[in-house]
Amino acid sequence: MNKLYPLLLEHRLPVVVRYCISTAIMLVCSVMQIALQMLSGYPGYFLLLPGIFLSGLVFDRGTGIFSALIAVCVGGYLSLRPESVEYLSTNGLFLVTAAGTAAVAEFLRSEMIFEPSHRSKHNLGRKFSLT
Repeated sequence: MNKLYPLLLEHRLPVVVRYCISTAIMLVCSVMQIALQMLSGYPGYFLLLPGIFLSGLVFDRGTGIFSALIAVCVGGYLSLRPESVEYLSTNGLFLVTAAGTAAVAEFLRSEMIFEPSHRSKHNLGRKFSLT
């Protein structure tokens, strides 16, 4: 977990900048997913999940959910067969997976930001305690 800490941006970027960078991350992941689909001939979603996780981890306040929405739209487009029940179930399952990935990434970010301050307070309290 300490290796992921340098990825976090502790300063607040403007909302537009965060969402533009998240869109760029998802665009790169989408292009890679499309290329893989063209090579294999099988629609998939798994290359979209790292983009969701990265956006939710590096930035804060909903960029993971925003990236999940982009991924669901891209995934729906890549597997476009709306007359199929399989289309709805597959994309519904991916929607749940993408939202879960975004939630985990944003929770991990908040925990990683909270942990150093918690450790500092604990160490200072122990150092200056009278016992």
